[in-house]
Formats: sequence, C-alpha cells, structure tokens
Amino acid sequence: MAGGISVDGCGMVTPFAVGTGVDVLGGASAARCPADAPYWSVPDAFMERSADLAAELKRDRACWITASALTCACEDASASLGEFPAERIALVLGSAFAGQLGMIEFAAEVRDQSPRFVSPIHFPQTVGNYVAGAMSRAFTIQGPNLTIAAGASSGLCAVAKACALLADGAADIAVAGGFEVLSEDLVRGLGGTQRGADNSGIWSEGACLYVLRRVDDAWSGGVVITDWSPRETQFDDSDDSIAYEVGRSLAAESAMRLASSVGCAEPNTEIPVRHDAVTITVRVEAA
Repeated sequence: MAGGISVDGCGMVTPFAVGTGVDVLGGASAARCPADAPYWSVPDAFMERSADLAAELKRDRACWITASALTCACEDASASLGEFPAERIALVLGSAFAGQLGMIEFAAEVRDQSPRFVSPIHFPQTVGNYVAGAMSRAFTIQGPNLTIAAGASSGLCAVAKACALLADGAADIAVAGGFEVLSEDLVRGLGGTQRGADNSGIWSEGACLYVLRRVDDAWSGGVVITDWSPRETQFDDSDDSIAYEVGRSLAAESAMRLASSVGCAEPNTEIPVRHDAVTITVRVEAA
C-alpha cells in the first residue's frame, strides 16, 4: 500500500503492566489505584525489566518509563535500532506536561536547599525536550528528535508527526508515542483526582510508543496508518476512552488508543482513532 505507514511494534508501561500493546490491553482486568494515593504511579519494580538502561535514563523517572516502553516496542517489532543508520532514525514524543514536573521539582529544591546546593543534573530536566534528548543519546538516535506538548492528545499528535516525517523521507524508521509522569504537587495543581466507579477519573503515569516504518514492496500485511493529517471531529469522547483501563495518563493514554482500536478491529477495515480534536486512520490488512 503505497504511501502508508506500517505499525511494526508497540510497547507500553502502565501502573499495572509492562509489555506490548496486546499483552497490556488484552490482559486481565486493570488494578485499582489505592484509595489513599493522589495518583496512580508505575511501581518501581516494573522498571527492573529495563535495569540495564543507561545511567542517564535511570536518573530521571520519565526517561526510565519512556525508555522501557521503547525497549518493549522494539522487542514487539523484532527490530534493533542499531540496524539503521543513526541519522535515519526519528524520535517523536508527546507529553501534556513536558518539562513541567522538572520545573516543579527544581523550584522545590531551590526553595528547600537554596540555589547553591541544587544538583546541576536536575536543571536540564526542566527542559521540555529533555526526555527525547536523553533517549536519543542513550539509543544513538541522530535523526529528527522532538517533543510535542499539545494537551491530552499529544501522544496521538506525536504518532501523526512521525508518520509525516517518514512519508517525507526524513527518516527510515521512527519511534513515536506519548508519556506522562506525575507528582503530588502537580496533581494538586490540576485540582486533584475525581474518583469514580472505575479508573477513568484517576490521574495516571504511563508511556506508550510505536515503531513505525514506510510501507514498501516487501510489506507482508499488518497494521498500516493510511491517514495521519490531524483533523477536527465531533464525537462523544465518553464512549471512546480507554481511561478506565489505564487511568488519565493523557499523552500516554492518547497513544494507547491506537493499540486499543486495532485490537478490536475487523480485518481490512479502516478505523478512525480519535482523541480530542485529533484523528488518524488505520487499517488492519490480512498478512
């Protein structure tokens, strides 16, 4: 299918599971956020799956969570980024709160310890593109590298942007999706958690990344993105949300909608994947 973008792999990190899209979204019912917790965090034990990550990534929680999703996505795609020229690999991340958590924590350290005693390591973490930059250094990604902060739909926007880069020939392979990490101060600033009967009202951490490539003559079937031009749509979001499974992880949840939609799709059917005002179209082709 000329002009399409193949979805070769998906990796997710959520508060209740780490792995591929099928494993995470198709598993047992999601756990519940503890009643006394201000938000639903990813357990530290989950990150041990990626204990061999570069030290720079493990110093920052957002980097560790997002890099773990990248590792799972590459495993799912049976692909190694080292197989491609570094300058032909693109990385596009979406995060509604890009850099804000770093700024909050840096300001708290300045307040509590004075500027003289704040670790210089923490200052770069206030930059919105810090996670993408750290991951590019760790995984030797030297192609297009950017972070999109476009509210809740940032994850889906990042996938759309990566598709455009691939279609324009700016890269041969792309890793794209969304991530969010939280703190009590950040959640308090957002007005706290509105708990309902399920997980949908609970703020949540998480990450979801995809390995994407252009469809070529050797393509043997699978999931292909046929339209990645973001466009406004009118629909009832309450019927289109997977937040009850993964919490309100915003950019991460936004990216997860692609895997969730594909997982319940009929073969050879085009499916609109929506979040807020962003829609992309995917098609599941028979292998």
